[in-house]
Amino acid sequence: MNPDSLKNAKMLHDNIKKRLVKVKRTIPVACPPSLYVSSLRGKTPSRKMLYGAQDVSSEKSGAHTGELSATMLKSIGVLYCIVGHSERRALGETDALVSKKANLLLEQGIIPVICIGELTVDARGDYLVYIKNQLIKSLEGISVAHIGKVIIAYEPVFAVGGTEPVMSHTIHQRNIFIRKVLADLYGKNKAFEVSILYGG
Repeated sequence: MNPDSLKNAKMLHDNIKKRLVKVKRTIPVACPPSLYVSSLRGKTPSRKMLYGAQDVSSEKSGAHTGELSATMLKSIGVLYCIVGHSERRALGETDALVSKKANLLLEQGIIPVICIGELTVDARGDYLVYIKNQLIKSLEGISVAHIGKVIIAYEPVFAVGGTEPVMSHTIHQRNIFIRKVLADLYGKNKAFEVSILYGG
């Protein structure tokens, strides 16, 4: 729930856009609170900044007060949407819900950014099984034809807001592991169509 006002959101947004002038080979996507998207995006969308949402309803429509559907997000120019963020999962969001949301987004042509990541690291390597199961269940129902439109955000929960960052070689190892799981599910070529981000 940040920033706390549209005025502050615009200030932050404008500062980021100024810095993007020098950024190359990158697709910048801002995911502000959804009620700010239309104001920040403006009437003439620019390829310099694309817009996403922080969450979406697991329902297409109906009596779900306070929820935003994938159709609603599409209507305000949202092209990406985060699902399965660790904060949402901490509130009870399951892999099954993440999968349902991701599939609804893909139906609307919105790219789901699916967050996965272990809670802790153990010496036996059980955390890898955790990541694998989370990934497989979160991707349920997503076809080979659509997997290339999905982004995986590796977000180790123990590192979010922590004092010690995850080392780059660890992130690289997780990247390889996630790519291997994707290859087992969808084939090697399709696995390399999926972008993997780090968030922590």
